[in-house]
Amino acid sequence: LASEILDEIFSHIEHHRDLVNLACVCRTFALVLVPRHTEYRVIKIQSAAPFVWAHLARRRDLTRNIREVH
Repeated sequence: LASEILDEIFSHIEHHRDLVNLACVCRTFALVLVPRHTEYRVIKIQSAAPFVWAHLARRRDLTRNIREVH
């Protein structure tokens, strides 16, 4: 399958453990999943750190993975 299709499928998987297990299945899955789907799912931050938001503004490929911000 094309990586765009895999991206769409993987974006519906909620649990990090399931994503890691899928990444172990084959090299293709690993290349799509890590880091595009295993990072930045949940952001926990105590203070308003502008550098974090600036980084995410530059990296839209990562911001699409954000599910929760605490």
